[in-house]
Amino acid sequence: MQLTILYVCCARSWRGGEQQLINLFWPMQKRGHRQIIYCAAGSVVESYCVANDISHYTFKKVGGVDLFAAVKLKKICTQKEKIDILYLNDSDAHSMGYLASMLGLTTPAIVSRKKVLPIRNSFFSIKKYNSNFIKYIICVSATVKEILSERIKDTSKLLVVHEGIQPPVENAIAKFVFPEEIRKKNFDHIISYTAAISEEKDHLTFLRTAYMLVTELKQNIGFIIAGDGSMKETIAIKVHEMGLDNHVFILGFIDNIPSLLKSSDLLLFTSRSEAFSISILEAFYLHLPVISTTWRGVYEMIVHEKTGLLSPIGDVASLVNNVQRMLEDSTLSKKLAQHAYEFVQQYNYDAMANKIEAIFFKVLKAKPNSI
Repeated sequence: MQLTILYVCCARSWRGGEQQLINLFWPMQKRGHRQIIYCAAGSVVESYCVANDISHYTFKKVGGVDLFAAVKLKKICTQKEKIDILYLNDSDAHSMGYLASMLGLTTPAIVSRKKVLPIRNSFFSIKKYNSNFIKYIICVSATVKEILSERIKDTSKLLVVHEGIQPPVENAIAKFVFPEEIRKKNFDHIISYTAAISEEKDHLTFLRTAYMLVTELKQNIGFIIAGDGSMKETIAIKVHEMGLDNHVFILGFIDNIPSLLKSSDLLLFTSRSEAFSISILEAFYLHLPVISTTWRGVYEMIVHEKTGLLSPIGDVASLVNNVQRMLEDSTLSKKLAQHAYEFVQQYNYDAMANKIEAIFFKVLKAKPNSI
């Protein structure tokens, strides 16, 4: 049975949630389903749709609950495309879908929840999460499910489906070409952090760790920050204030993260709040050792001393110690990287798509054809 699926994505920028949507789109495409994306005009997702010839509609994002976008959503589902199922990719998309249901839309909807934040204690938020319009809420980790269950009346709607990525083929990935200012430094090691530059990612702890390693311990290490976000300028200023200009480099948004990871010696992930991390999955596939802080959900990815090393959130001394261990003990780093590679095989995007497709058919009480 071929489904017609409409994905709603309200983000203007490109972060893990948008990448995850695309990681679902392509394996579902292989299964023969007809797919359409409804996204914000001028967004990176719209540009991606245009570049990859993906059928899409756009709306002008004005912030808050958008009545006009909800009306258009209803028309797309019922008049223009005859949508079988809605996939609401973020909180704003969830709000839009819920508003459309209040306007009479009956197309069944699935919500994807990627945040570890509790549901807001507001009338609208509680109503939209408990609406009969929402058939299931896909939680990217057990931690997300645990948090949502505090305010969801029917917890049977909460299903855990871990994120999955297209497994990078290590031998087919070209080495990352660093800017000349980095190449000429001849660093002994490269340590990277790939994440949106926002407050919860705690790049300040990353910088403090770098400062201790290069200033107090005299390590010849280059630190790469890959990503964009609201804190980018603040972090750039902090790099200069800490005298780290010759060791820390902010490269901005990079469209080929696996290439950067392959050219790094370590992924240092200092986030304070995370549901699940695509960057860590990519590092695991590439045999790149990982050190992370103990944000909620990390234990579903990293077992300390088996698939990586863990440090308490904000604990610079522990992070420095773990970095030294990983860089100085090649036997340890290789062992952890191999265990992580074996562990991550279950988190590919085909496995994720299989589970989500099964949820779609469960909602529609139908069975898939062999595709």
